[in-house]
Amino acid sequence: MRLPISHRTQIEHRSIPGTIIQEAVIDHDKLVEVTAKAADLVIIDGLTVRGSGPNPTDTPRRVANLVAIVTCADGTGRKFSDAEKPYLRGVPA
Repeated sequence: MRLPISHRTQIEHRSIPGTIIQEAVIDHDKLVEVTAKAADLVIIDGLTVRGSGPNPTDTPRRVANLVAIVTCADGTGRKFSDAEKPYLRGVPA
């Protein structure tokens, strides 16, 4: 499941007591299911709120995360700015 346009908006988070986990506060009715068959590749922006439901099988799911840093036309790396995109606050520049 994913939350459309969440990679471009500020998402409120709350701490889960007793853990270091921050949970996104979202409207679950706006989640969109992404259906994939075994061996399918799903590409999602890393800033998109995403998750999955329970695994109904005895086989563990395999997941890999790949992060690409895109070089800008001026030769510099992509930079994030708290001022321009406050929802990225805390993301390393």
